[in-house]
Amino acid sequence: MHTTKLLSMLVGLAVLAGLVMFPVMAAPQMQGGNLLQDPAFDLAAQGDWKWQKWSYVKKEADLGQSFVTPVFMPSEPKWDHGSGGQSGAAGSMAGQAGAKFRAGFYQTAEVKAGTRVRFSVWANEFCQSGDSGCPVILRAGIDPTGGTDWSSGNIKWAGTEISNNRYVQLVTEEVTVGDSGKVTVFTWGEPRFAEFYTAAHFDDAALTSTGASTAPTAPQPAQPTATAPQPDQPAPQVQGDNLLQDPTFDLVAQGTWKWERWSYVKKEADLGQSFVTPVFMPSEPKWDHGSGGRSGAAGSMAGQGGAKFRAGFYQTVGVKAGTRVRFSVWANEFCQSGDSGCSVILRAGIDPTGGTDWSSGTIKWAGTEISNNRYVQLVTEEVTVGDSGK
Repeated sequence: MHTTKLLSMLVGLAVLAGLVMFPVMAAPQMQGGNLLQDPAFDLAAQGDWKWQKWSYVKKEADLGQSFVTPVFMPSEPKWDHGSGGQSGAAGSMAGQAGAKFRAGFYQTAEVKAGTRVRFSVWANEFCQSGDSGCPVILRAGIDPTGGTDWSSGNIKWAGTEISNNRYVQLVTEEVTVGDSGKVTVFTWGEPRFAEFYTAAHFDDAALTSTGASTAPTAPQPAQPTATAPQPDQPAPQVQGDNLLQDPTFDLVAQGTWKWERWSYVKKEADLGQSFVTPVFMPSEPKWDHGSGGRSGAAGSMAGQGGAKFRAGFYQTVGVKAGTRVRFSVWANEFCQSGDSGCSVILRAGIDPTGGTDWSSGTIKWAGTEISNNRYVQLVTEEVTVGDSGK
């Protein structure tokens, strides 16, 4: 069943040849098995929780300054780290609209006193403020005394702050298990500001004995492989230069548009059945495909709350009649309905007659439908340029 009430959405486009690879630094070498129960939160998804929950509560007259207990739950599969969003679940917390939360999961394991151990966990966030993301504090902690108080001074914390919806690995320092023969590990999620949509996700946790060797350096946060998705079909071998102007939308980000815009409009008494012209704009850098979200921009469209849109960009270029050409583009989406994602149709088309009517029957379309906030490559079939030379 498709959700029709779209609160806000971004569709990012970037034309690139080849596949962008993101470097991933290896986790420290561990000695021994994982000492945690349900480290991947798969049992939690079945209703069998092996993790306990903690939450800081502070009520203020101004809700935006309050800390409220979030909803603890297994996530949708799209937030699962190990499968790249294909199946499984993460341990998740969803905040109350307009308030912050400071909360997490914890688990105590029995470990022989004197053992050297380290805790690691993959963490992600979702925080939306209007059309922009917002930062979330993510932390991993370990208490070698086995205590279960998240505010204890015995806990050794490691953490970061992100706002790009990409998994990072948090790794604590090595600790020596105390006389109790127990060690407790913690996660911590906290949106920096009170926003309408806030969530923190944790997955693929590990508590592992490291032996008596010197602690290796904790790895730098890494992009998961899933943030650079494989294309729906292999990119074609291009036999010439890119014929488009501003294919990566970088000039758009500077205010120079080389792309035209089109939009289908249909007004109904029920806003949810209406199609409304979106806002066309360059995206924030986090939606840029070529840089992995570090710089640049994508060509984006943001919808009106409660209504749908059917819209896009187009560009006409002069090409010698009879030339065989193909169009490809990377596409992504953002669609949020309550605490869940919703599907977006993404298409790429090519008109060998050079027409500019998006509804023309001469356009050859390629497309897909996704709801996972991950780029896919759309590639049209080859066409022969017509007599117009466009």
